[in-house]
Amino acid sequence: MGLKVWQEEVGAATDWAASPGRCGRSCSWWPFSCSPGFGQIIGGREARPHSYPYMAFIQIRTPVRRKVCGGFLVREDFVMTAAHCLGSQMNVILGAHNIRTLEGTQQRIPVVRPIPHPGYSPLQSHSNDIMLLQLANRVQRNRFVRPVPLPQTQNRLRPGTRCTVAGWGLTGPNTRTDTLQCVQLRVQRDGVCRRRFVSYNGRTQICVGDPRQRKSAFVVLSLTPHLHFICSL
Repeated sequence: MGLKVWQEEVGAATDWAASPGRCGRSCSWWPFSCSPGFGQIIGGREARPHSYPYMAFIQIRTPVRRKVCGGFLVREDFVMTAAHCLGSQMNVILGAHNIRTLEGTQQRIPVVRPIPHPGYSPLQSHSNDIMLLQLANRVQRNRFVRPVPLPQTQNRLRPGTRCTVAGWGLTGPNTRTDTLQCVQLRVQRDGVCRRRFVSYNGRTQICVGDPRQRKSAFVVLSLTPHLHFICSL
């Protein structure tokens, strides 16, 4: 699939939901090099159950192993995630808080068509690491499951903006949790991350965190391909 065709697919799946942020509300921020999901949150807390109704837990089977990723619902029949999460068989669970418990709020839907970015290469895992997943059927929209409100195309996050990171997975070097976790971080100036990360790219990444605090989203001060950021605009 060519880049132009892929961009048209993304536009069809997401443009309808784009809207400016409202005062007192939050909207998502998802640059092309980043995607949500299963990583590490240090210094955070357990999220209030179902307070992020667009979060998706993705079960993946490949020819050699099984793995899991996270994502978020951008339309009733599309989930956005990382391209490195591609598998031969994929199922999405929405409406989950504890991923090890069969909750009555959960909706499990197979993926019928993964649409990875055509420019993604496993050898350059941080470039174009983004993918759309077309679901077999539309979700049943309710207070536990609904699409994320998307930002306008040209919205920019200014230093000092407070963001929330949400995801499942590790809460420390050797500790794991099955419940959705979240942590609040602040957007930093690009120069802060350039001094710490050689590969940092301010065009496709967001510098977040605070080196003086023990709160971290996988890598302190840098947006990673594992977690979902929500920033008030």
